Amino acid sequence: MTRSERRYLERSLLEERASKLGVLAKMDERIELEAPGPVAEEAVAVPQVAEIEHTREDLDYVLAEKEAQLLEQINAALRKLYQQPEWFGVCEHCGSAIPFERLALVPWARLCMSCESKAGGHA
Repeated sequence: MTRSERRYLERSLLEERASKLGVLAKMDERIELEAPGPVAEEAVAVPQVAEIEHTREDLDYVLAEKEAQLLEQINAALRKLYQQPEWFGVCEHCGSAIPFERLALVPWARLCMSCESKAGGHA
């Protein structure tokens, strides 16, 4: 990997990190603003409204959890880039170089496409 490719990936990771932190901050702010208070009159009159609110809260939690997991992957990639640069862009399973084209799309990728496919796309 060239120095310019490494700088490009570092910028991409930092931008993605800032974006995820912003999303999580907005979600946190919205959750605080919508903190449960007294039961809304509509929720008492129409039980489906309460169910919808719980479903939305559950969805918000799931989305926040996904964003937090992705943020951790980004942070791990940045740590590797700074602390073990010789291992950044190297597949953690087979040890082969992860092509720059893949890293340009997913700069926090830990596996090459072959190993990712074998893992079921969940690594």
